[in-house]
Amino acid sequence: MKRIVIGFLAVAFLFPMAIMAEGTKKAANKEVVLKWPCIWVGKDTKAPEVAKLVDEFNAANAGKIKVEIESQPDYDGYEQKIRTSIAAGMVPDIFTIKLNPTTAEYYKSDLLMDFSSELTGAWKDSFKAGTLDQATIGGALKSIPYEIAITPIWYNEDLLKKAGVSYPKTVDEMWTVFDKLKAAGITPASQMTGGTNAWTSMLWFSHFAASLGGPKVWDKPLTDPVFVKAAALLKRMYENNNTTPDAIGGNAGVAGGYYLTAR
Repeated sequence: MKRIVIGFLAVAFLFPMAIMAEGTKKAANKEVVLKWPCIWVGKDTKAPEVAKLVDEFNAANAGKIKVEIESQPDYDGYEQKIRTSIAAGMVPDIFTIKLNPTTAEYYKSDLLMDFSSELTGAWKDSFKAGTLDQATIGGALKSIPYEIAITPIWYNEDLLKKAGVSYPKTVDEMWTVFDKLKAAGITPASQMTGGTNAWTSMLWFSHFAASLGGPKVWDKPLTDPVFVKAAALLKRMYENNNTTPDAIGGNAGVAGGYYLTAR
């Protein structure tokens, strides 16, 4: 059953040390209940697997530790809730974050547990090389990576064939393909700026920046020429009919809808 425990802890990001310590004093022989405000509930694709992991963990630790999921289906509201909770010193027992320059500031809080001395042996070896280094700031490991994602670029092969082009392999080739698509009456891209994070366009910008600046690009200040060039490339995506007409203000549903309906 040890693997089940490890699997769950790999999903859990942060345990507040202050709350854990207090709970231990009050309940030496009593089951410790850990609250987890969680976005992976309801119709979220991760929900079934997360629920399974929690159930397995609770079964393996019955009478000692129990994790209770608190449903938080509002993604953007969730991030605001975590920021407010940390600012108020009322940190949830378990929560998830996107580790970035903003959330890295959480590491300054003494409420969060440093896993540096706890994460050893087989548990440490179970993580992909380099991921723990990325989660370590100032020698402290106050968050644990739970997944590695690949961001794909979706494209409609039928529309490319209609324009007589193939998938581009370089940025220069991409602009050439865009021009040929437009000549065939096809809008090349579907961007968006609406919602709370301009998700689609943000991903394009991030990949432009990483392609130009390499894997350490996010260690650079935003004034670095790499980010200026990435912004210029993204700006061009919005110019000369390279994207859909309602990209400004459109949300993810609008951007995805164009692709799904082959428009």
